[in-house]
Amino acid sequence: MEILYQTFNYYLNKAENILISANTEENPAKWLFKNNFRTPLFMLEALTKVYKRVSDKDTFEKLNKLFKASEDLIGEIDFFYYYAEVLDGDDIKRDLTKKAQEKEAEYNGILKDKDWLNGKRITKIRKQLSELPKINIAEETAKIREFYTKEIDKIISFSQSGDFKFEDIEDDVHEMRRKLRWLSIYPQAFLGLFKYADRSNSTPEHIKKYLTDKIINSPYNVFPTALTFKEHIEINKDYFLALSWVIDAIGDLKDEGLKSDALEIVHHGNIDKKQMDSLLQKSKDILVPFFKEGNLEHLLA
Repeated sequence: MEILYQTFNYYLNKAENILISANTEENPAKWLFKNNFRTPLFMLEALTKVYKRVSDKDTFEKLNKLFKASEDLIGEIDFFYYYAEVLDGDDIKRDLTKKAQEKEAEYNGILKDKDWLNGKRITKIRKQLSELPKINIAEETAKIREFYTKEIDKIISFSQSGDFKFEDIEDDVHEMRRKLRWLSIYPQAFLGLFKYADRSNSTPEHIKKYLTDKIINSPYNVFPTALTFKEHIEINKDYFLALSWVIDAIGDLKDEGLKSDALEIVHHGNIDKKQMDSLLQKSKDILVPFFKEGNLEHLLA
């Protein structure tokens, strides 16, 4: 389980260092939000999603819920503070800030109850990982590749199940973006296991429209190499960049929907049907061509 130990230890060490500093703060939850504790949590969440299939399902389901609970709360704190800043109106800003502070209080309770701040939680996680059955690195790599392949297949099936009849921002558009985004997160989380395949052919003509300067130069499309592995999982770069473009474009539409969600939560308005229909149609205009071109089928080299 060389890949598991190296990747988990990398992020657990990062999380541990951040938590040590947070433990001296009056409001640890707010400090963690401001000091990017969400990133190692998100990467650990990604790893647990993979290792539920690769290793002991029960262990990694529990760890997944643990990491996700913290990551979700930091996300909610971020959400409320962000829209308190960007939306106009003193009442709106006040009510959204209050919501953020309520989430901070909730998260501070979890940090204490789940032993995050005193170091016991990270120690317990390391012990759980050390007790897992061992597999060699070739088998581990093969199982991770199999997981990634099945995730691609599930997304393709999901796209076909509704025949692109998007009816709801959250259930249809946001859910599709979440599924696609995980495909871009896994290569980041594994810190060097995934790499781009050597180019053997020219870029397909239909892909070129996705290769904007923003996407080509995005740091999120450079796979980390913090760790060194003998085995690798190869990705076709052109198709990964196309995936990145779609995630980014749908994200812009998601933000429009979330702005209305923020207003609705604090009872200062809600998304109207005309606006929702427009967002759904724009999402369809992005996703339908992407899937009909068969781009995900070529993601793995």
